[in-house]
Amino acid sequence: MPAWSFHRGFRGGLQKAAKAALDPDGIISRGWARSLRRFSGKDGIVEYAVNAKGQGSDNLPMSKTERRFIHDTFEWLDRLTGLSFVQASSGSTADIRVNCARRLGGSDGLAVRRQGRFDLYWKEQKGWTLTRYEQHVINHEIGHALGLDHPDGRGANPRYDTKDTVMSYNWRGNTQFTTTDVQALQQLWGV
Repeated sequence: MPAWSFHRGFRGGLQKAAKAALDPDGIISRGWARSLRRFSGKDGIVEYAVNAKGQGSDNLPMSKTERRFIHDTFEWLDRLTGLSFVQASSGSTADIRVNCARRLGGSDGLAVRRQGRFDLYWKEQKGWTLTRYEQHVINHEIGHALGLDHPDGRGANPRYDTKDTVMSYNWRGNTQFTTTDVQALQQLWGV
């Protein structure tokens, strides 16, 4: 099963090359976007589920703050793109399921394309407290489900960091989708 894994260790200390503007095409994964289109029935309505109770092995329950952050992100994306995001009545019917994980084998986040849905995971960092880094990882994994890729296919590409795209592993404090991310999402899904 194809999966994107968000690895720790790229938070700082990288030497950056001369700053180059990131073309939105450099973070688009048309294959993942096609999968979401297929999963959602090609109608532009994407059902998402938040695994609030932590059902399943190695999943943890989510705090109210974590759940609210995820819902707010999908509401914002609903206004931003030509997609309509609705909360699924059940995790089994969702196109995207968001999970909080106890451990992810060396990764801080993971997007897995399964038969008929995406399962997104982020590794709990500080218990019930939602850290800025966790916000970044959650948005990064949601980006994968919506068809975004790492900059030029490399998460640790030293030319870019999280101020250029939420899809970078090179953490620089940004937690939100950037202008480049928005441009890429709107190229894929309209406005």
